[in-house]
Amino acid sequence: MSREKLAVFVLIALCATLLAAGCTTSTGTGSATPTATKAVTTPTPTAAPAGTNTTTAIPASKQAVLHTTKGDITIALYDDMPVTTGNFEKLVRQGFYSNVTFHRVIDKFMIQGGDPTGTGSGNPGFTIKDEFPTARQNRNDRGTIAMANAGPNTGSSQFFINLVNNNYLDTKHPVFGRVVKGMDVVDAIGKVPVVDTVYNRPVTPVVITSAEML
Repeated sequence: MSREKLAVFVLIALCATLLAAGCTTSTGTGSATPTATKAVTTPTPTAAPAGTNTTTAIPASKQAVLHTTKGDITIALYDDMPVTTGNFEKLVRQGFYSNVTFHRVIDKFMIQGGDPTGTGSGNPGFTIKDEFPTARQNRNDRGTIAMANAGPNTGSSQFFINLVNNNYLDTKHPVFGRVVKGMDVVDAIGKVPVVDTVYNRPVTPVVITSAEML
């Protein structure tokens, strides 16, 4: 074989090798966390006993009902949280929560809803300041409802209901009410299968079909 033919043969073999390497598909999973928008969320759960709701003596003159595909949840709204409860009441009366899902469900921790996009990043276009009670403790006890957020003063429409006592959240997530009827529904939602442990979205969506003030 002449030197010229040998050189051509070597060049063709080298090109074929490089092409094959360039077409190899990686099997790595990469980052599963979206970076375009910071999601409204709650911290990673820590082990906690189920506990009981110790907030039953807090005055709550208004109630709201979430009608869900798992049943009804009745929530008493605290009188000493006028900004937060007022925001929630306004959204309920506007029909904002109709056909919105519980998009994040973690058993033995909490169920989170209130995002119209179902992604954890949606909101009604505004935020409210964090509101904490001055005459009592802010307690994320089992059965309480609190504001979900992406940091200080970023609360909006998203909320979560505590399945257990999550008192390590007390300094960051304002509690503005408690479940007075339908805690069995909340517990049932907490047990639904989820797609994965990253986004914790239910396999079968749990939908708030409508909400109303009583």
